[in-house]
Amino acid sequence: MTLDSRPEVSHEPTSRWAVFNNPLTPYYVIVGAATLLIALGLVMVLSASSVTSYADSGSSFAIGLRQAMWVAIGIPCMWLASRLPVSFYRRYALAMVIVAFALLFALFVPGLGVSVNGNRNWIEFGGPFRLQPSEFAKFALVVWAASLLARKEAEGRDWAYVLQRMAVVAGGMLLLVIVSGDLGTSLVLMAVTVALMFFAGIPMRILGILVAAGLAGIAYLSASHGYRRDRFT
Repeated sequence: MTLDSRPEVSHEPTSRWAVFNNPLTPYYVIVGAATLLIALGLVMVLSASSVTSYADSGSSFAIGLRQAMWVAIGIPCMWLASRLPVSFYRRYALAMVIVAFALLFALFVPGLGVSVNGNRNWIEFGGPFRLQPSEFAKFALVVWAASLLARKEAEGRDWAYVLQRMAVVAGGMLLLVIVSGDLGTSLVLMAVTVALMFFAGIPMRILGILVAAGLAGIAYLSASHGYRRDRFT
């Protein structure tokens, strides 16, 4: 064996951005961001609630521990959701939307919906167990809209077809959340809807109209109630 027969070794430097070529990189970025937000959220809840918690229960950690309990329940659910195939979400996307609407309507049923801090956005089950339908509505909207936008090209649909259905589903959810008084969640629903259509390639002219209409709606809702004006100013 001669020296010339040795395999050539590439000495080209590896790009520092090569890690982003890994198809799993977005997954790990999302998981990392979610983990960081959860950790920061727990710290903020503990910091903001310790005095109130001590006054109500004699323990500075009562509210923080309750929040940590829900995190402990939510993390396995998040892991399970990440393991389900895409076909599962496509199959049950419409069912999720129907359940989300049913829960949002339940907020206005006497004895079920309760008001917290001026917003009627919780369903009371007794004891410490409450459900916030708008949180599930966010998830259902993302799954359903992603399925709709993914089918657009495969089925040869135009943007008018997409916008009509988005107006019914996203607009309906948004209306119910606004009526319940939850401006913060309504802003999230609007942002999610715009982001989904942006990444799906909606023409910028249409997107600009939607954004302008959304900003006008936000300005009106913010100015229509004194406590909302105070939060913005």
